[in-house]
Amino acid sequence: GFGAALTESSAYLINHLPDELRKQVIHDLFSEDGIRMNFIRLPRGASDFALSSYTYNDRPEGQTDVDLEYFTIARDEVHVIPILKEAFQINDQIKLMGSPWSAPAWMKENGSLNGGRLKKEYYDTYANYFVKFIQAYEAHGLPIYAITPQNEPLHESDSYPTMRMDAQEQLDFIKVLGPRFKEENIETKIIAYDHNWDRRTYPYPIFRDTVATQYVAGTAFHCYAGDVSAQSIVHKAFPDKGIWFTECSGGQWATNFSSNLIWNMENLFIGSVNNYSQGVWPWDIAVDENYGPRNGGCE
Repeated sequence: GFGAALTESSAYLINHLPDELRKQVIHDLFSEDGIRMNFIRLPRGASDFALSSYTYNDRPEGQTDVDLEYFTIARDEVHVIPILKEAFQINDQIKLMGSPWSAPAWMKENGSLNGGRLKKEYYDTYANYFVKFIQAYEAHGLPIYAITPQNEPLHESDSYPTMRMDAQEQLDFIKVLGPRFKEENIETKIIAYDHNWDRRTYPYPIFRDTVATQYVAGTAFHCYAGDVSAQSIVHKAFPDKGIWFTECSGGQWATNFSSNLIWNMENLFIGSVNNYSQGVWPWDIAVDENYGPRNGGCE
């Protein structure tokens, strides 16, 4: 299927439209007589397109919450979840994928949402954080089809939430996360990598690990470096694992409509599918006239 990302920024913009216009936009996006999008990617917490930085378990500096007593998706309940519920009323077959830009700052080596790595001592806690996210959304009637352990795990920024997670770190975390999903009877897919075509071998050690591989459904790719043919190479190496294309965006660096349309058709809407992708998600559903609201990052 095809879809896009519903960031806090895009949900905020749609949610603030006049009622009739908001309903029309949601109808045009998700209905059978609209463009019938049936995949939505959700940043779990803030991305670079949010009203401000947040996670589902933010604590004052110096405080931790290993038992996740303060876990809450209240921030998502303001804009994101209301839009999702309206979309599900139109199409209850929509599939949701959740991708975190960062773990809570208190779980990280640098104590910040921007950059840094997850402390190994919090792998169990962070796995429970994933479980709580899935359960909280399901309580709203919004089942989570898939998650990725980390959005763009090879990228760090000091201007918006990001987190480094090398392949070995992701492998080790999946060996904690997978069993937690099994214990909780969670059927949500775990999809590895979630970054650019040029580092296609990132998930290979995960797939080759006899423990981790049983919990991982496949690989997610972005378009910002490399070539779409990388998807076929990964498929050939691991034909039992799925391929999903989860992010690509334009911007002020690429403003020619004709060339953008040709590139997107060749590489995403046709090219990605021809290279075994089961789903194609470009980036944000909506931005305003200033390419925002932005929470750091690029335009």
